Amino acid sequence: MKKQKNGLIELMRFLFASTVILFHIAIDIKRRKAVLLNLGWFGKLTLARNGNACVEFFFLLSGLFMAKSIYDSLQKKDSQIPLGEETVLFIWNKAKRILAYYLPITLLAFLVRIILKQKFTFWELINYLPSFIFLQRTGISAKNFIGVAWYLSSMLIAMAIIYPICKKHYNMFTMVYGPLLGILLIGFLIKETGSLGKVTKWMGFTYKSNLRALAGVSLGTACYEIGRRLQQIEFKTSARVKFTLLGFIAYIIPFLYFYSNISGKSAGIIVLFQCVAIAITYGEAGILCHKGVFQKKLFYYLGRISLPMYLFQNIFRQLSNKYCKPLPKRYRVLLVYFATLLAAILFDLILNQIRKMRQKQSNSIENKSIHEVKSPE
Repeated sequence: MKKQKNGLIELMRFLFASTVILFHIAIDIKRRKAVLLNLGWFGKLTLARNGNACVEFFFLLSGLFMAKSIYDSLQKKDSQIPLGEETVLFIWNKAKRILAYYLPITLLAFLVRIILKQKFTFWELINYLPSFIFLQRTGISAKNFIGVAWYLSSMLIAMAIIYPICKKHYNMFTMVYGPLLGILLIGFLIKETGSLGKVTKWMGFTYKSNLRALAGVSLGTACYEIGRRLQQIEFKTSARVKFTLLGFIAYIIPFLYFYSNISGKSAGIIVLFQCVAIAITYGEAGILCHKGVFQKKLFYYLGRISLPMYLFQNIFRQLSNKYCKPLPKRYRVLLVYFATLLAAILFDLILNQIRKMRQKQSNSIENKSIHEVKSPE
């Protein structure tokens, strides 16, 4: 029986994606550093001033699920595919699932730019081509119709590098090399640039975003291994209550940081809190996860629409910057966020209908073939 997704992780996907969107809207309306509320000793509340650090959550999850795939394949011990081909197949399958969302939304983003009267020469359009196969973070050409899609390019590049190493040295990588590499890279980036932001910065041989992805994916493999081991332990109720409390703290502190005015130099510590939260959540060590409290269809659904939400934001931010500047800034924030949410819901609905039609057609062909085989001559 196929194991269900983790409902709390899916819910967190949605909340982290929403925070990233608010962070970008705050930049658009020039309110990123504006103080919304003074909370005294805690600090000052902002409109997701540090929300860019949310992306690390998705890098961590990518590493976690990659490590799960590797561990499962190692347990089978029957794969005869050479490691290079296996790596390519893994990355292709990952990219193929994303392309179902990415390509249609990229086309819409292109049409929106046409509507906004942005003109392109032939050679400018040629420079956009690498982004259609997630190569915009290789240095070949950074042009892309969805600016925030840098995350997908960097994630796939990082996974392509780490997958064969993790597969060949699974235990050492997940327990030693992965976490150490992740911590060192994050420390290096913060020391050199002052934060985890500025993803377009060139770090001598590659983009800063690629080093962020390498760090997050590496740490994510350790999160999986810790979570997997936690799943195998039968904790007492009192211990599960403590894990629940620890997990709550490990989630709430990053969110307080995202909406605070604290310096970006603290981002590295926040990533470690996210690692703790993900490992506990995936390991179902907390009493609520263990009892299946979060295993709800609503949470699965919210997790599913988080990627189209993330991709759609660019379109509505551009439209808002063009047509909604006279509106009060708080209305622009609400308009862009809920338009993005609604677009993701409608897109998911259309995509599901297409999948059902294909499945129905496939079943019909299969049933017809079976009938023909069983029919007498």
